[in-house]
Amino acid sequence: MMSPRIKSAEDVMQWRGAGVALAATAGAVDSFALTTIHHYSSHMSGTTTQLGEAFVQADPGLTVILLSTLVAFFAGSALSGAFIVRAIEADRRRTISALLCAEVVLILLGMTASLIALFPQQLVVLVMLAAAMGLQNSVGARFLKHGHRTTHVTGTLTDIGYHSGRLAFRKRRTSASTLEDRAKLLLLAATFCGFLTGGILCHFLALAVAPFALLLPAIVVGSLASLTAFGPAADMPGSLR
Repeated sequence: MMSPRIKSAEDVMQWRGAGVALAATAGAVDSFALTTIHHYSSHMSGTTTQLGEAFVQADPGLTVILLSTLVAFFAGSALSGAFIVRAIEADRRRTISALLCAEVVLILLGMTASLIALFPQQLVVLVMLAAAMGLQNSVGARFLKHGHRTTHVTGTLTDIGYHSGRLAFRKRRTSASTLEDRAKLLLLAATFCGFLTGGILCHFLALAVAPFALLLPAIVVGSLASLTAFGPAADMPGSLR
């Protein structure tokens, strides 16, 4: 008997492994950008702080790089929002799959730019990767279980601390709310570990195979896009259906 097919996009995107996979992707892309270009592709808080410093120090070159990163991240998020508004009611599965495919394209464009001797090479690579991360973060916030974001760990660590505090001071250890806190904490901890693991792995890959390290996050996101569009829900471990 064939496995039932996914009936809605949330069947995949609420699968617990989706958030961990996307977090690992973000960690890998961010690590690659930091290792090869010495700038973050998804850490917009730090980028904004650096932009202020570059402006005060009257450093036009650095200002352009940082401002372009912020604009690219914003543009990726805006692309996600615009696409969702136009297409989400028609086919939720294909909408999410198309957005993830767009992220793959952006990552591969960043890899291609890294291989071509163009000017300004580093800026083009950073813009492509930042746009990919903005798009991913928007998709994760809209569709993932609990709407958590995958491209930075500030919010993740905040929520880990919050749910840890709730669990530490709860009197009833078997109540429904306690079990919910525990489940969220495990998911958030796995997301954090995914980001860290992706970053460590891609750092060494970037040192060994340079731009081709970006194939790893591209494959992960591409696989998730395929699973969203075609995969049977029954075959996904941890599915919430």
